Amino acid sequence: MASESKTSPNKRKVTVYTRDTYDRVQTVTQSSSTPTALKQAPAFKDDQPRSPILNPQVHNVKTTVDNKIVDGQYVRTEKQVETAMKENYKQQVEEIKQ
Repeated sequence: MASESKTSPNKRKVTVYTRDTYDRVQTVTQSSSTPTALKQAPAFKDDQPRSPILNPQVHNVKTTVDNKIVDGQYVRTEKQVETAMKENYKQQVEEIKQ
């Protein structure tokens, strides 16, 4: 004998999926005629990156430094990429509104 689920015909199952993402890119470029004049310390302060997403599940910060010679000038470029993400999945049963 097969059993049937006892669901009311006046109810429905509602699923809500939300995904919040945040990306920020900062670039600082310095140039000088001599390589020693360029600041070798990180251009980005020790400030902790702050995401506008509260308690993100994923929070990555990546900093890259590139030194080049362009038109006889020494150029130092620092790029910082910050990414944050949070997902939420909720299911509930609610009355059908007529």
